Amino acid sequence: KLWDFSSAGKYACVKTLMGHDHNVSGVAFFRGGSQLVSCSRDKTLKLWDTSSGFCVQTLVGHDEWVRKVAVHAESGTLASCSSDHTVIVWRPQASEPLQCTLRGHEHVVECVAFSSAAADRALAPRLEAAAASVSQNGDAAGGRRSGGLHVVSGSRDRTIKVWQAATGACLFTLTG
Repeated sequence: KLWDFSSAGKYACVKTLMGHDHNVSGVAFFRGGSQLVSCSRDKTLKLWDTSSGFCVQTLVGHDEWVRKVAVHAESGTLASCSSDHTVIVWRPQASEPLQCTLRGHEHVVECVAFSSAAADRALAPRLEAAAASVSQNGDAAGGRRSGGLHVVSGSRDRTIKVWQAATGACLFTLTG
């Protein structure tokens, strides 16, 4: 449902978005607010036009419940996580929207987010070392300075993994 909270103390449902075959577990707006993405226990993600309320694209790739979805504010790239132990990086505007599947968690992946430029600066020494060890030609971390090119996932396996979104490489794992 899309809600209008513009009136002081009042709110109203302005649209109900129908299309998933099971409960919706996450939603996120694209920059500008004209589109949003939802994810569901029906194993899909759906992109919605907020003005019309119509589903404009359905993304299929997970084998189980899609738990959460994140939108990279600048590029519109998506990351979704699932009960199938994976994270998928999507480029919905591309002819082949599934960019890469990130594998390595040993249990349900509950949450996913894109890093920010500030987070990348704080993690720079660790990211530099990890990216250098992953890359054969030394340029794996090249685009990182603009921020947001890393995906972070949290799982029931009690780990947090930091991934390079462009390549799908797991840069490091935090355990605890």
